[in-house]
This record gives sequence, C-alpha cells and structure tokens, in this order.
Amino acid sequence: MDVATGKELPDQTVVLHGDRIFSVAAFDPSNSPPGRVIIAHGSFLIPGLWGMRVPIQDLEDLLLYIASGVTGVRLMFGGKSSC
Repeated sequence: MDVATGKELPDQTVVLHGDRIFSVAAFDPSNSPPGRVIIAHGSFLIPGLWGMRVPIQDLEDLLLYIASGVTGVRLMFGGKSSC
C-alpha cells in the first residue's frame, strides 16, 4: 500500500537492510535481490499501526498488539474522575 496516496501497488519487490525498508519497486523477475525471499502474493505490506488510546493491564498484552500489526502504543493512565 502506498501510504501517501492510499493506493494498492500490486507486484512489488521490497528490499530490507537490517530492520529498515531500503527500497520498494515493481517486481522484475530478471533482477531478484540476494538474500531470503518471501512470496506474499495476496497479502498486504503496510507500516506498523499505532494504538492511540490503549488501556494495557499487563505487559503480556503487548504481544497481542504486535500480532495484530500494532507496533506502537500510547498508554492511557489515570484513575476514575470524581465528577
């Protein structure tokens, strides 16, 4: 998915260096990058999602967020209002 336009970009090659995206380009079978290849036809690649109002009760809950594509959270703190 192109995050700037919201358009789907089918048949793309995504090259990673370490834990960063190095390049995204149209698939070219004659120019396959070296390294591990993951065939993900029918899948989507999007940036990590943010949970902006997350009431985490236990740190083990964070694994469930990661499994759902949420890579950052903003914790909700504070007690009940007396109003």
